[in-house]
Amino acid sequence: MIGDLFSVERALPEGVLYGLLSGQYSLHGGVIRDAGGQIIRHLIPAAESALNPFGFIESLPGLFNTYQLHNLTMMTEQLLAISTATMAMSGLGLAVSTLGFATLHGSLNRVEKTLKDMDQKLDWIKNFLDSERRARFLSALQDLDHLTADTHRREHILLSSREKFGEIAFHYLEQWKLTTDVMESMSFQHYYCAAFLAQAKCSAELEMYDTAIKEFQIGLHNWQNNSRTFIKNNFFQEQRSRFLLSSYSEIAPIAKIAGWMDFVYEEPRGYNWLDELRQEFNPESSIFSFLSWWDRENEPKRRRNEIAILDNLTQRNNVLQGFETQFRYFADREIRPSSLEQAIKPLLDNHADQDVLILTSA
Repeated sequence: MIGDLFSVERALPEGVLYGLLSGQYSLHGGVIRDAGGQIIRHLIPAAESALNPFGFIESLPGLFNTYQLHNLTMMTEQLLAISTATMAMSGLGLAVSTLGFATLHGSLNRVEKTLKDMDQKLDWIKNFLDSERRARFLSALQDLDHLTADTHRREHILLSSREKFGEIAFHYLEQWKLTTDVMESMSFQHYYCAAFLAQAKCSAELEMYDTAIKEFQIGLHNWQNNSRTFIKNNFFQEQRSRFLLSSYSEIAPIAKIAGWMDFVYEEPRGYNWLDELRQEFNPESSIFSFLSWWDRENEPKRRRNEIAILDNLTQRNNVLQGFETQFRYFADREIRPSSLEQAIKPLLDNHADQDVLILTSA
């Protein structure tokens, strides 16, 4: 099957690289696509990393300043590194083809480990971990980890799970809207994201491709709206220009800040956002004096976590846009995601963990 759908390349062709650098093509998680949304290349990692879904990881600022590269070999390596870093900060797999039910199950287990390591005296953590709905969600994902080959039984499990995921997604979306706690919000958004992805994937496995695309689009729209509101209320409400302070320079390079602004305000203005932030910036204001003192004396960890959350949501949006492109690809080719997973798996088994497969449509 893989030969009918894809050919595997050793590197990104020169034309694709120049297309990315010129803006003709764009990188969305594991998908390079043109201005019309057509997939130019699929980028799939040879290994899935056990990543923290909350995004509390140390990212490499240099990966976001690669557009001044001159060497094509280095450029390929850096672009692949950006794609992998995007996956890391989103807490999701690079491609729908690698986003199996087991991967979703594992990502939720990492959420639970993070919460259990926190102060369990917090009522919302106890209620979250003890809820019946959460247990149903994990159980349904576990049932789908190893789907039976029996067609009738397989279809029954998928239909039943799809219905559960739709109900669960609605619940977590409503809980996410109601909470004001940052960590609680990040927990609910991750569960909501996993639920609507699982629902859409069930539909695609049932070959209900148009339904899968519609479910995914609705889920993505809700996720984007809530994420933007969450960022505005918690990080941009007071003095968003504080990210220009020197205390943020090492962990929030200009390219990152521009990316956050593009996502939150739905305007691809890039570095032009800096002029607006500079106009807002007033180092003599009381809030900036307070932030400078507070950051220097007490809060380097808070700054890192703040940046990590902004990265997580911004890069997750990037990855999810790549998913939409791939759901459309499955519909156009009338192939189930699991069929592609099975075809790609032997290729992944023969590569080192740090490798990235570059697939082009045959």
